[in-house]
Amino acid sequence: FSQTHDGMRKQAEIALRTVPRQITANEKGELLDPFAAFEKKAGFKIREDLLPVLGNEIALAGSLKTLQGFGVFGVPAPPSPSPKASPETADEKEKAAGTFPVLLIAIKNRDAARPLLPRVFDGLGMGEANLIAQVEKRDDAELVNYGGLFAYAFVGDFLVISEAATVRRVIKANVDHQTLSSNSAFRNFRRWHPRQILGEVYV
Repeated sequence: FSQTHDGMRKQAEIALRTVPRQITANEKGELLDPFAAFEKKAGFKIREDLLPVLGNEIALAGSLKTLQGFGVFGVPAPPSPSPKASPETADEKEKAAGTFPVLLIAIKNRDAARPLLPRVFDGLGMGEANLIAQVEKRDDAELVNYGGLFAYAFVGDFLVISEAATVRRVIKANVDHQTLSSNSAFRNFRRWHPRQILGEVYV
């Protein structure tokens, strides 16, 4: 994360010098790159405050159909199905919850990360979303639900981000030991990998 942040920030600073079209400025009228503008709104420094609480892993999980539907592999999303006249059944709602991909970010320190996340929304200009956030405790996990449309939770050593019902399914899978980390086939698959890798795909 640190190397990625440094590289992206350097590119943003170069772009600011070559194409000075940023509208965000500080009190002195100096133009700010997107990272500096984010830090100003969020009230913390990315390198000093946010990156130290993050681990070294980030993962995107979901069915192949789900990831293709969101254009993850460059495949156009399929057309939306025609709306149904009758209300959705409970099974249909549960199936729909499985159509959202899940973003997982490794966390080193839950206690340090927890107060930073609402401020991330402030930095993104979405601070009003914090007004509708509701906290749900589920076993060892803490889920923050934004009106049922979006949620995040600390599950084990990861921050899990997705649609609310999908995050609940991840929490349940963790409690029931039905995750990849408890799958012997997955552990064997990773055993021969080098310790330092840029990325991997597991199907």
